[in-house]
Amino acid sequence: MATDDDTAARPRQPLGHRVDLDADATGAAEAVVAVWRDAERALRPVIGARGVVALFNRSVHLAAVAHPWLAQAAQNPSVPLDLDALRALLASQRAHQALTAGNHLLDHLHRLLEHLIRDPLTERLLRTAWGPPGSTTVQQGDAP
Repeated sequence: MATDDDTAARPRQPLGHRVDLDADATGAAEAVVAVWRDAERALRPVIGARGVVALFNRSVHLAAVAHPWLAQAAQNPSVPLDLDALRALLASQRAHQALTAGNHLLDHLHRLLEHLIRDPLTERLLRTAWGPPGSTTVQQGDAP
């Protein structure tokens, strides 16, 4: 049985409801970009376009600790978020790497928002991006 500490230490799997575990890298990339687009739509009215890019860049920076190649996805903070580079970068990886890195990237976004605005508002803002409750139960080790 998982404890609260185990759950907090384990990355969320926000792609669990958007992509099959046997998806190719392109499918994983499309799913990651779709979640980011939904998150951007929810967050832009609250924190502005630059705030979204700042959260994206911080998420990239944190996820790049485990996936150094992901650092290439960082964006210019003075222009609107452009997810085409992220899509191409993820699609160029092996499927498992793209899926794992995408989940880590999105998990860092969620954790940053929890830290900044706390859990209830984070859940409300990201509800459409993350999907229905309980849809993020795929374990990282379950991916091919």
